[in-house]
Amino acid sequence: MAANDDSDEEAADQAEAEVIQQAAWVVSPPVLAGPSTDEGSPSTPRALKVVTLPSSPGGSGKGRKRKGEPLSQPWGKPPRSEPAKRDCRLRDQTCILSKYREDICEACHLYPHCMSDPNSNGVKQFFDALREFWSAEKVEAWRNAIFGHVLGTERAANFILLSPDAHELYTRGYFALEPVEEDPEGKWIMLKIWWLKQHTGVVDFSIAPQLPPNQHPREYEVGLHNIRDDKPLLSGDPITLETPDPVNYPLPDFRILELQWILNRVLALRGGAEPKDLEEYESDEDSADGLEY
Repeated sequence: MAANDDSDEEAADQAEAEVIQQAAWVVSPPVLAGPSTDEGSPSTPRALKVVTLPSSPGGSGKGRKRKGEPLSQPWGKPPRSEPAKRDCRLRDQTCILSKYREDICEACHLYPHCMSDPNSNGVKQFFDALREFWSAEKVEAWRNAIFGHVLGTERAANFILLSPDAHELYTRGYFALEPVEEDPEGKWIMLKIWWLKQHTGVVDFSIAPQLPPNQHPREYEVGLHNIRDDKPLLSGDPITLETPDPVNYPLPDFRILELQWILNRVLALRGGAEPKDLEEYESDEDSADGLEY
């Protein structure tokens, strides 16, 4: 991949991560409570607290390790993996939402590559903040889903295939994917798509956010369409991911899906990435004919 393409990819991840980490996290059950309310659900944090995360997710710092914390790769962030993107394409075959054909789609990170060094100050403080709201066991499970594997973020379990428009809407926090159920044998995962209300001003955190079913985001002049059944994608619509080979082409890790379900709702509260953050990059991938995006 050419150097300028790498810069575009870094800018894409950086824009998303900075939006997430610049947000003031005011987290309580009304704020992030969603359709899932089971005990131990990732939608149910423990307590009300205000935490402001650092603006730079990639800061360096040695910091004392927590007991049982896995070691990072010796080079810090792992290099971007073309095999992981290839495996994602072979597994999903189409955009998981719009069903656009594979060759115009992009293999997209669920957890961003620019936050893939567990020893950076930004990443440490990010997971420390999560521990303020959820049990240590739950947060450690999320953390191990990323850093407990030698490939870190660069494996098929951290990728989904999206069309270019779906990818940008996802990056801006217009929707989130709720993990609902997974096959014990790893052959399928059931998700639901939820369109998120975009906040551009002060957010009243005393009011529980609404995630009404059948909602269409037409008020934001955006949307997605399933070309197979010729219907718009509405809030609460089920999305099924499948794989014929859970060993060689594993589905997204359920724990990573839980994490993005939280992060994208926080991103929507923040108002999404500013347009200038997203104008400077084109795509997560390139192709034989140049950038796909």
